[in-house]
Amino acid sequence: MQKCTNNKNFGMPYWEWEKDSECSICTNKYLGSNGFDGKIDSLSVFSEWRQICTITYPQTICVMEDCVCQRPRIVRLAGLSDIVKPDVNDVNYCMTMTNLDTAPYDTSSVNSYRNCLEDIHNSMHVYLGGSMILVPIAANDPLFCCHHANVDRLSTFYYAKYNITPSSYPTGNTRYGHRSFDYPNAFLTTWTNSMLTSPASTTGTIYV
Repeated sequence: MQKCTNNKNFGMPYWEWEKDSECSICTNKYLGSNGFDGKIDSLSVFSEWRQICTITYPQTICVMEDCVCQRPRIVRLAGLSDIVKPDVNDVNYCMTMTNLDTAPYDTSSVNSYRNCLEDIHNSMHVYLGGSMILVPIAANDPLFCCHHANVDRLSTFYYAKYNITPSSYPTGNTRYGHRSFDYPNAFLTTWTNSMLTSPASTTGTIYV
């Protein structure tokens, strides 16, 4: 992205949501405040931010409108649900998991750092609500990048703590897209799953 922007100082912001009692970046100064109807405040630059498509249930078909103005605006319900936002204690608990992942490599896996962090990650999506809980369009909310950058940051700390390397990636996970030599589904062919356990600096990322 530094090459694309021709700016060697370009960096993606991350949101340390585990240390934030609410959503301090959900203000018009940053990513926009939201009302009880989910609409982003009109004084925010993100009030006209559009979703890439509309979602048709139950088929979950993403329908792209030709005209941008016909695509629905993003919505957000930060802090308006009964979901308790994950905090430092939740993150620290995941950090005690010495196994990167365990069989059967799904939501029932126990003593699995991957599953533990995935649960926290999912809770944050539900906490933010609106567009962020709809998988096909979640990335349309700019908060998605800030949230996921922090998830990656936490994993970087975990990998360093337990000296996780590409060889640490479990070989028992045979699900397509999740094997060590697969590339993450829906992403460009860049780094394999196992290589993503390398130090963040390997992919040019430095957290400050």
